[in-house]
Amino acid sequence: MNHFKTAFFFLRLPVAISLLGHGLVRLPKLAGFSSWMVTTMDKSAIPPALIVLSVISYR
Repeated sequence: MNHFKTAFFFLRLPVAISLLGHGLVRLPKLAGFSSWMVTTMDKSAIPPALIVLSVISYR
């Protein structure tokens, strides 16, 4: 059983590192994306604060 847990850990480790890198690369771009979404959805009935919250929760 112990070998199974160790193997499972080492199989999941590259996926976790990949997801971490994916998120870290996109963090600096979040403010620009958020402001772009607010400007493109100006004419919608959704309030800008809700758009910004949805972009932040998307990360």
